[in-house]
Amino acid sequence: MCVKMKAIVVYYSQTGNTEKVTKEIAGKLDSEGIDVKTVSIERSRKRTYEENVEDAKKEEKAEIEEARTDLSDFDVLFIGTPVWCGKPATPVNAYMDQCEGLDGTKIVSFLTHGGGGPSMTFDKIKDELEPKGGNVVEELSLSSEHVGTEVEKEKIEDIISRLV
Repeated sequence: MCVKMKAIVVYYSQTGNTEKVTKEIAGKLDSEGIDVKTVSIERSRKRTYEENVEDAKKEEKAEIEEARTDLSDFDVLFIGTPVWCGKPATPVNAYMDQCEGLDGTKIVSFLTHGGGGPSMTFDKIKDELEPKGGNVVEELSLSSEHVGTEVEKEKIEDIISRLV
């Protein structure tokens, strides 16, 4: 009997770009026959862009609404974030801090940015999740100009084809 792979796609999106990439990833996973769950990280209170940038510089962990953080039922975690000051968004920092049950879980980090690139974002995700037992196996960086384009679709297809 073949066991169906289970994936969870967790993300935070302030402008909608990371959410668009999330939907593309979830759709591709589903089309490959992978059982997929999508979770949006929600802030407990709204912050302005300027406040978010200041918090990101200090690597703050935002207050977030309760979200699924026990990931022991999943084979793969996709975690998505916009890049803020070269780092993950503060709600993603808070989520990663709460994650558990990652032993042996493959992790795919994906991020969106306005053109400044990933900077330290991938390293911060690895530093937070690998000590908890996860294994970052793929990384995807997309500038806002590539969100929703063929470039995005091709990169996502490449990553997923290596996972299945």
